[in-house]
Parts: sequence; structure tokens; C-alpha cells
Amino acid sequence: MYAVLESDGTTMTLYYDTEREARGGVSDWTARGSSNYCRVVTKAVLGESVKDARPKNTYYWFAA
Repeated sequence: MYAVLESDGTTMTLYYDTEREARGGVSDWTARGSSNYCRVVTKAVLGESVKDARPKNTYYWFAA
């Protein structure tokens, strides 16, 4: 599972595939320093590949 901050600067898309590097995604979007996704994201989108994910815990997905 990883996140990509889209070009609009406020939309985060979550993916579950092997394209993280190509898309410029990060796996820990809650700890990105000064550009922490949680501080700028106003919209979260689940990519089609997320339907295959089976996380045990989603507690920190949208932690502030």
C-alpha cells in the first residue's frame, strides 16, 4: 500500500500494486516531514488496485 500526492497538491490516491517507484509514491504518508500528506490532503481516492489489499489495521491511514 502506498500513496501518491496528485499534481493538484491536495488529493492523495492510495494504491496497492508494484508501481510505487514509477508513480513517485510513499508508503508512510503520515510521516513525510514538512510536506506531511496529512497537512495538505483534502481528498483521498482509493485506486482500483486497493480492492486487492487486505490490511489488518487501517488505524493510521488518515491520522492527523
